[in-house]
Parts: sequence; C-alpha cells; structure tokens
Amino acid sequence: MERYGNMGQLKPGATYVYESSDSGETVYAREMGAPPESRIMIGQSWMAKQQIEKRMWAEIYDKRNQNTALQHAVEECIIIYKLSEDYKDGI
Repeated sequence: MERYGNMGQLKPGATYVYESSDSGETVYAREMGAPPESRIMIGQSWMAKQQIEKRMWAEIYDKRNQNTALQHAVEECIIIYKLSEDYKDGI
C-alpha cells in the first residue's frame, strides 16, 4: 500500500530510489533495497492532483444513489454551485 508524505519524512543519510510511473507527474521514494510497496509519495504536480479529484467527483456522483447521506450531500453541493458566482446560466 502506498503511503503519502513529503520530503520531510525521508531519513537523513539514507539512500533512496525515486520513481515515477507517469513521466514525473507523481514522484515516489523508497529506501534502496526496500520493496516497492514501502514507497511514499513525495510530490505531485497540480495536473495530477486535478485528475485525481476529477475521478473522485465522478465516482461520488455515480455512487450517490447507493447512499442516502451521499445523495443529500451531492444535492446540496449542486445547489451551492448553482448559487455561486461561478455559475452563469450553465456556462
């Protein structure tokens, strides 16, 4: 399981392997010789974070009908969005 952290969690003096499977959008570190599942995420681009959030919101919307509390929260979120200044007749 991946752990999320930052550069401050790296041990001083340890040797690390830095890895990225998405051309540097997300960077992971693990100690040399440690198994891949021990890696921690140490950096992520704004674009990668945006993609993760878009997928999360799509999943929330898709699953709203399976959970009453989630359904109400989505409905409230839509109302707030429509009342906000960012909503201009659906544009």
